[in-house]
Amino acid sequence: MKSVKRLWSDHGALAVTCVIVFVLHMIANANYGFHRDELQFIADSRHLQAGFVAYPPVTPVMAFLARVLFGESLVAYRVFSAIAHSLIVLIAALMAKELGGSSFSRVFSALLSLASPVLLFSGSVIMYMIFDYLAWAATAYFVLRVLRGSARSWIGVGISVGFGMMTKYSIAFVVLAMIVSLLAFPERKVFATRYFPLAVAIALAIFLPNLAWLVENDFVYLDFIRSIHERDIRWGRTEGFFMDQLSDCIGFGAVPFGLAGAVFLLARRDVPSFRAVTVWVLVTIALFVAMKGRGYYAGALYLPLTAAGAVATERFLIARASYFRTAALSAALMALYALNAAATSALALPLAPRGTAWFYLVASLNDSFNEQFGWEELAADVAAIRDSLPEAERARFGVLAGNYGEAGALEFYGRAYGLPKIMCVTNSFYDRGYDESEPEIVVVTGVDRERLESMFESVEVAARARNALGVANEETKFFPEIFFCRKPTFRWSELWKGNRRFG
Repeated sequence: MKSVKRLWSDHGALAVTCVIVFVLHMIANANYGFHRDELQFIADSRHLQAGFVAYPPVTPVMAFLARVLFGESLVAYRVFSAIAHSLIVLIAALMAKELGGSSFSRVFSALLSLASPVLLFSGSVIMYMIFDYLAWAATAYFVLRVLRGSARSWIGVGISVGFGMMTKYSIAFVVLAMIVSLLAFPERKVFATRYFPLAVAIALAIFLPNLAWLVENDFVYLDFIRSIHERDIRWGRTEGFFMDQLSDCIGFGAVPFGLAGAVFLLARRDVPSFRAVTVWVLVTIALFVAMKGRGYYAGALYLPLTAAGAVATERFLIARASYFRTAALSAALMALYALNAAATSALALPLAPRGTAWFYLVASLNDSFNEQFGWEELAADVAAIRDSLPEAERARFGVLAGNYGEAGALEFYGRAYGLPKIMCVTNSFYDRGYDESEPEIVVVTGVDRERLESMFESVEVAARARNALGVANEETKFFPEIFFCRKPTFRWSELWKGNRRFG
């Protein structure tokens, strides 16, 4: 009984924090609708394989497991994302422990991790971001354990890196930065153990199925990422990288502690083995800047620094104040950053009631919320166009979607209306081919009229993109017209050859 009381005394506040994070997601995740990216992951989860054009297989597998275990709903599909975010909060606290922190710094580190808007948002959707961040956080944690003298923790590094490579290939950047940074210091001796090659072997073994898929598919991901990267640069999505690190990745409230943690790790003589942490963060940033990466890629990069900042704060308070003053200051800091976490959650999670001033504020800060509306209406409108046809023509009816969001939405919501196979040449939808009935009457979304008039003898506007709140998103701004097309001037088999599209 004493051990249970001691365990609760040491970790009770942290456990409550992690549970609150999960419950908050369960409440928020039932709101709004699926994001266009989620619909692509869900569609891919119905065609599981070792890899997909736009990403490795972990996230579609998570969507598959969620559907099998919990059913089809917003909350069900997002359960594993909520769990992953709760685990990241826990890992942030464990990092503080590895850096020499006690109960205060562990809970404070957890609260600082909640200042990250990108971590909060990614826990509210079924996308690869949160699982990628989990892999980054776990890798950093196990490297900290290695630096503390636990050679066996290389095994944890291998598992985390393997999981990361099966989630999103960007973890390779932080792994490279870690290796370079550790080699630059005497801490390079941590590689001189039999567990390091074992970690490499474990990571490669986990990644091997996807690597084999990439080889079999001519490394199509390289074509995808080249196309997407050129688009992002053209659209200006890679601009503002440094501001994104402060506002989105760390969160303004945690920035002072991240900076304090960086200095603490570099300057403290009692923790010299951890100085490589600050260096690997800087090297990772340099790599992303050189590659013109998007700001959110580094979402979990700063967790070791904010954990170190929490430990530095704890030591500062203990060294410079009486017991009662330390307790008062600690309580005040906890309360302040609990409020900060609450305020960040109010802006980063789908908590705001639809159509309120609060909703329009968060939508203006994060346009990803706007992309969660209009998909059910799209499927209903396409079905209504089909139902307006004479019975004899419905057998020749088909649906062509121009982008993965529309294809995923029409596949997901279209099942209730009995829509035929959704055709799309974007990403892995292309690999699933066209409707073998080779439809002659086609509803087309997400393609401009000029292009369609070169493909069909008759092109008419049948409906316009809409959503219940009337919010502006990609559909209403860029693809507002739903076309009704007749008499194709091509054969579908010929159209599919060489017309793969990336998006």
